Amino acid sequence: MPGVEYTCCKGAMYTYIVRFMIDNSTTNPTDATTVTIDPVTGETTTQPEVAPTDVAPVKAEPTEVVAGHEVLLNLESMIKSSVRTIELQKTELRKFKEMIESVLQNSETYRLHNENAKQAAKIKSTTKAEIMKLPQNAAVAGKAKELSQSIKEMEDGLSEYLSEYTRMSGTNEIEGEDGEVREIVYVPKLIKKSSYQAK
Repeated sequence: MPGVEYTCCKGAMYTYIVRFMIDNSTTNPTDATTVTIDPVTGETTTQPEVAPTDVAPVKAEPTEVVAGHEVLLNLESMIKSSVRTIELQKTELRKFKEMIESVLQNSETYRLHNENAKQAAKIKSTTKAEIMKLPQNAAVAGKAKELSQSIKEMEDGLSEYLSEYTRMSGTNEIEGEDGEVREIVYVPKLIKKSSYQAK
């Protein structure tokens, strides 16, 4: 039938979607009409179709997200400001130290005492080396050095264990074998990325 696009059956009622063709080639979706025919009474009911809209509603950004973003920006600004201030103060501190060293070097008394202290330090170092050359002392020094190295390696390993424990358990506390509860703490430190990658 002219102008009828398709027919579908809904139970005992027949529904026709009627579209009026324009120039036999295009269809205006606003001209579509749903026609329902009752097969018993022959009564028909028509209802215009509502053309769908492709415009999606714009979602407002949650207030919490906006506030959190502003806090993050403020925090970043404070970090940058602190780094800049610290660098400036370090430069100023170096200048003061140079001034102090210059004042000391211009003092004849200080230079004399400084030379005497250097000589005393050399004598002290030489004496210590001679004492530590004795077999029994050298053995003790060797064991102390090995133990210090072992402790450092154990502490490095413990740091990795604690990091993984915190990640998996979701807590920053752990009870030791002595029953003492210890807290896992991290000390943030800001270093230049280039310096870290060079290591």
